[in-house]
Amino acid sequence: MSTPLHVVHLIPRWVGGGPERSIIAEARECIAAGVVVNRTVVVLDPPVTPIMLMQARKLGIDVITQFDHCSLTELIAACDIVQLHYWNHPVLRAFLSSYTFPPARLLVTAHVLGTTLPQILPGDIGSLADALVVTSPKSRSTPGAHTAPQVCTIASIIDQSRLASCAQPPPRDPARPVVGYLGSLADAKLHPRIVDLCAAVTHTTARFVFRGSGADPDDLARRFGRQHLLDRVDVGGSVEDIATLLRGFDIFGYPLSPGTYATSDRTLQEAMWVGIAPVVLQGPAPSSLVEHGVTGLVVEEQDYPGAVDHLLSDPLLRHQLGDAAREWAHTTLDPARATAGKLGLYKDLLTSPKHLRNGPSGDLLSVAHPSGSFEFVCSLGGPAHDIAHDFAVSAGLAAGDITSADRAIAHSPPVLAHGEGGIVHYRNTFPRDPLLRWWSALVAHQAADMTTAEAEAKEAHGLGLADRCWP
Repeated sequence: MSTPLHVVHLIPRWVGGGPERSIIAEARECIAAGVVVNRTVVVLDPPVTPIMLMQARKLGIDVITQFDHCSLTELIAACDIVQLHYWNHPVLRAFLSSYTFPPARLLVTAHVLGTTLPQILPGDIGSLADALVVTSPKSRSTPGAHTAPQVCTIASIIDQSRLASCAQPPPRDPARPVVGYLGSLADAKLHPRIVDLCAAVTHTTARFVFRGSGADPDDLARRFGRQHLLDRVDVGGSVEDIATLLRGFDIFGYPLSPGTYATSDRTLQEAMWVGIAPVVLQGPAPSSLVEHGVTGLVVEEQDYPGAVDHLLSDPLLRHQLGDAAREWAHTTLDPARATAGKLGLYKDLLTSPKHLRNGPSGDLLSVAHPSGSFEFVCSLGGPAHDIAHDFAVSAGLAAGDITSADRAIAHSPPVLAHGEGGIVHYRNTFPRDPLLRWWSALVAHQAADMTTAEAEAKEAHGLGLADRCWP
């Protein structure tokens, strides 16, 4: 690219999660390669964390947290490429419904697998894009991938600068090995039976270290306390200095929830990059990064404690797997290669003229003032999609028995009820939507949280939802 490229990134948040760090890592790699890309990040749901704002500014990235549609249109009209960072987020969905893009080239990057509730990659998002980037081959089966004109698979780019000090790990106490976890502590990511899985590890001298965001660390610590395991467990919140943390791990214990929406998981990549042998569960997309018996262990849920015990008992195997993981990661997950793939995609997009586009889903989201509940249904694929059927019936968007639909909604799994992009997330964003208050009441009622259930039901009825009772 002979002239500097200007990319505008549209992203729901800027707090230090994987999508944000992918922008930081790509910018750092471009600078290292001598490629000039001017980047502007537009954050749809502020506030931002100071450390991420500082990192962006050091790399010459302009971060905008306050804007109106007019100023945004001017910015997009003047840039070369718009990159939309997508996951099911109510503020992002509401923005896409209300904003009319000027002529633009739009690249959508999906930061979720897109096959599990509530983080579906729906067809309306694929049809909105000129090209769609997914980070796992498994995402190619989603409706969004089927409707996109072009689909590319490019793994998440890790930030090598955060791992530089891992080259020389400190001496470890062989009598007190550490099984470490780094990532979200929410049930949508970390296996909901994590306490039982750790309790079943027979090496009582091993320590379990957990660091991450997405849930209250004290809550997880209390769960371990009820199993009398606090003397073996260290739970804390997110950390910026991941190198120091990883240097203290002997094993990367990474049992993810069966319904996780993780793709080419950044933290697993980072652990393998620095040579820590991982133990992962069969099924979730990140397990495809690990070759069983070669670069780590891939096991079924019931075999996880035994696999951890096996590596704790065999330091030689642990080191062999870790060395192989490092070699594989440095060969396959080279950030420079992934960045070159992204730059190649940018170059391809520049060969096409900018053009106008409809809002996401065309007919579905072309209503004048879509409600929060309507947005939620569309985020799951729309009224005609099987996954969204019960919500569509409950909202009067599809034919069916409302009582049966409400009963099914009440039994929503925790990740759909309380995870990011779930019922409560949308309810918190659209507190005056009576259906979202009612759905929140249903899941609370099923969880025997009667105080919340009754309060939410009262609000739903006060906002105009009539003739609804507990299914």
